[in-house]
Amino acid sequence: RTSRTSQSLLAISDIAPVVTCIKNNFEAVTSAKCRAEVSSLMLHTSENVLLNRPLMVACHQDIKDHCAAYSKAPTAGHGKLLGCLERVAQHTDQREAELQPYCAEQVLAQQLQQVTVIAHNFGMQRDCAHELQLYCSRAKEQKQLSCLQEHSHATQFGEACLASVVETTKIQLSDTRLDVALQTTCKTDLDKFCSSITPMSFAHRALGAEIDCLIHYEEQLTSEACRSRVRHKSRTLAYFPSANTPLLKECKAQFLDMCSASGELLPDALLLPCMRERRENFTGSCREKALSVERMIHREVSYNAELSVACATELNTICRSMKSNSETLRCLIMHTQSSHAAADNECVKQLTRHRIRSSESIQLMPKVNKACKEDFAYLCASASALVYPGSELECLKDARDSLSSDECRKAVRELIASSSEDARFDALLNRACAVEIKGCEAEGVAPGGGRVNECLRKKLKADSLNPSCKQQVMKLASAEIEDASVSYPIQSACHAELHEHCNVQASQQLACLELHMSTATFSKECADKVRSIIQVAVHDYRLLPSVRSSCNVDVRHNCADVAPGDGNVLYCLLQQELASNLSSAMCGVKLRAAARSAFRAFTWGQGFTRHCDVDIFHLCTEASPNSAFLATHGSVDVNSDGVFNGAEVWACLSRQAYSEEATFASQSCRELVRLLALDPSAENAASEQILKQELAEQKEKMHEHMQKLRESKKMTAQREEEKTEMFKEVAQAKAALGKKMTELTQLREQLAFHQEMATNLRALKEGAEAKLEGTEARLHSGLLVDWRMLLLGAVGALGALGWCAYRRVHSPASKGYEVIVVPKDT
Repeated sequence: RTSRTSQSLLAISDIAPVVTCIKNNFEAVTSAKCRAEVSSLMLHTSENVLLNRPLMVACHQDIKDHCAAYSKAPTAGHGKLLGCLERVAQHTDQREAELQPYCAEQVLAQQLQQVTVIAHNFGMQRDCAHELQLYCSRAKEQKQLSCLQEHSHATQFGEACLASVVETTKIQLSDTRLDVALQTTCKTDLDKFCSSITPMSFAHRALGAEIDCLIHYEEQLTSEACRSRVRHKSRTLAYFPSANTPLLKECKAQFLDMCSASGELLPDALLLPCMRERRENFTGSCREKALSVERMIHREVSYNAELSVACATELNTICRSMKSNSETLRCLIMHTQSSHAAADNECVKQLTRHRIRSSESIQLMPKVNKACKEDFAYLCASASALVYPGSELECLKDARDSLSSDECRKAVRELIASSSEDARFDALLNRACAVEIKGCEAEGVAPGGGRVNECLRKKLKADSLNPSCKQQVMKLASAEIEDASVSYPIQSACHAELHEHCNVQASQQLACLELHMSTATFSKECADKVRSIIQVAVHDYRLLPSVRSSCNVDVRHNCADVAPGDGNVLYCLLQQELASNLSSAMCGVKLRAAARSAFRAFTWGQGFTRHCDVDIFHLCTEASPNSAFLATHGSVDVNSDGVFNGAEVWACLSRQAYSEEATFASQSCRELVRLLALDPSAENAASEQILKQELAEQKEKMHEHMQKLRESKKMTAQREEEKTEMFKEVAQAKAALGKKMTELTQLREQLAFHQEMATNLRALKEGAEAKLEGTEARLHSGLLVDWRMLLLGAVGALGALGWCAYRRVHSPASKGYEVIVVPKDT
């Protein structure tokens, strides 16, 4: 720029009142030529504030005190002088580095122009020309900064532009006065909630405290427009932790220690992951501040810069119509679960990281936090004090039967379903089984799709898990067995079968699928998943909720010394059933049902069915061609797939158990099968009669149960009616009592009034009587005329004489005037 140009610009800027007015009303300027001239002037003053005459006059002393090195033209350019003044303004807690109020006001006005319109910001125009053209060419002038902020994590975003965006964002977030829209829409709420921290003069900046305050009270804000602006600020803070002044105030030293390179903070794209990974290492108030940033990031998909950039295509196409954050997240999850999304897809990676991190705290799951707020406070208050990740969510899972809210129960079921899909989405399971999960991955097991959990359950049956891991694996398996709706393998593989055969309650889905496994329309994939989960269930009785609750007493009394696992306790209980030693008939029912399930899901060496492996091999396979059963019925492998499934084995074994010709190697196996199966050689009529008898007994029991239920309902209804009538009587009695109390109060008031009036009447009567007595006494003594009256008469007479004398002295005649009588008509 030539010296002549500088002089002309200085001359223009010297017209301070007019130029300042036009700058402040730039949006109202209609002339394109005028707008261009003013924009050019504002851009030049942004580059060198020596051209801003009002600022230079106001800041003359501050420049001399704090920024003397940039006070001359050669060093003031490229925004250096303004940057120096801004740095002083950002440190208002240091008395020796405080701007004078008039100077601070001018600096704030200059910064407002630069953050409002990017065209007036020299640094942004210099560093972001390419990015503005690439990403924000269609954005309005006032929206260009927001546009650059949203795209700042894109791969093609330049480092110089990113630095300028961060610096401008930091300035914008430092004070609400630098956001006119926020000041306008949130004025009432700022006065209501944040008046104590609002700067009282231009010499002080809020340094982000006002925005922090509004975010804290967001749910209580009165204006929807204000809430919208605050959400936008929250998203900006989530994108740029390095521009978050309150965060840096608490954490800068720890960030420099753990998240820095060459003594400088990592850029935001690397600082965010570092904050997530090292949050447990942060101490004091920094830890809470870091968690608050993470809460913002997990609040909505759009708040997560990495996820938004990685999944931009999916968000703008497949999930564009989603209305809420939970719907958007669900859409992304369903897309990544499909076969179209490769495991190395960047969107899949970022979404997986997002879900893994969310599983560590209820505060990072907005849906669960909102739905379970009351239940968590009542059931899990102590869990919030635990420091290990996932403890809060684990408490809700463990207390799922005690939850009072339907929304909370649904949210917790979704949590368990996520854990079923991928062990990494359960923070406690992921932490307890870290070594075992790495072992599964080393064996070629790909994460997701329930595959890691299946690998862990195989290790459970092989008794190769560490105690903590075993506990977590059994918890998840028990939840899936109890409620098949949370089992990802069952829901993904058996969708058609559930729709066709098992439109029942979630707790009955597994039993229903087991019952229909032999149907022709049942897919092999679904059958394999059902058999797999049953095989896990019969491995340990504690994984069977019905057996665990019904047989608890018998386990303590008869099988206390039996080690759980590998079907040992179930086999012990079955032996007690054969010996008629069970104390509970219901235990026997549930136990036999579990044993039949074990045989339907038969596999070699499984739990207590392994006691029949030798007999099955010798009596029901081609290895025994002389078997009477095979000679009569042909191959056990009915579908010739080379696998002996439960239905095939059970048909053979139950017939052999009642055959006199069959020789069992294990007599206990024969007795066990006879306990579970009817004699197939018995006449159909006898079998039918037995079944009818059992059915009749069941119907009778059901009838009695229904009768009791009806009676119970009737009694309950009667009690409710009685309670209602009682409440009505109590209400009527209360109303009558209230009426009587009102009347009593009125009577008391009337009585008090009458007493007061009587007292006044007595006082008047006594006064009148005393006066009368005094008058009578004077009459009797002849002194009726009081001396006061005499004195008053004397004074009156003297006054009359004085008046006459005055008239005579001051009359016209006494002064020599002649009195002339003039006729009235003259």
